[in-house]
Amino acid sequence: MKNFFVLEGIDGCGKDTILKELKEYFIQQNKSLKEIEFTYEPTKNSDYGKKIYHLLETKQLFSFSKKEIFEFYLQDRFSHTQKIKKLLQEGKTVFSSRYDLSSYAYQKEEDKNFEQEYDFFYQKHHYQKIEENNEKEKKKENVTFIPTITFFLNITAQQSLERLQKRKFLDEFETLKELKRIEKNYLTAINFLKKKDNRKIILLDATSKPAKIIQEIIEEINL
Repeated sequence: MKNFFVLEGIDGCGKDTILKELKEYFIQQNKSLKEIEFTYEPTKNSDYGKKIYHLLETKQLFSFSKKEIFEFYLQDRFSHTQKIKKLLQEGKTVFSSRYDLSSYAYQKEEDKNFEQEYDFFYQKHHYQKIEENNEKEKKKENVTFIPTITFFLNITAQQSLERLQKRKFLDEFETLKELKRIEKNYLTAINFLKKKDNRKIILLDATSKPAKIIQEIIEEINL
């Protein structure tokens, strides 16, 4: 089993740009891309992933409650994790743009106690460590891996919005009010998850040049 790395952050932080730059870096270093896989959430493979994309594109996602939206993303994540599990078993290293941390940031309801809600999210994810690879664990389908390392691209809501406004289309999450809520939730969730299972989450300055961010990631992953 190889490693599973995740890039997280609010919209506009540069996750997809960094994944693209990482791919270019590995090509320049003569790394075989057959050994490295890049994935994204939401996916476009599961029925739930397709539903999420449709609702985002038509700006209908917020017609559902945050708990319902959480369930859409969770079911898509379970499907995504099965793909990740297969890739890891093939000996590949996997990088994903977004994973479980996004749900803690985006789907938390404002009027609820964060510890109670995050405990609920945590239980629903059915977490599994990558190294838990016995026959019983292999057969479980509705699981979420604890990433080897999660890299959080840190940027303020205002900086994010300035980047996003260059795009032709903004979804329902991409307003200053929503971005401020999500930014706050991310930082709270990072502390919660570090305490909960001692996972490794590294904060990176997303305002840095991509080359600097890439170098910081490479120094951590030892590929």
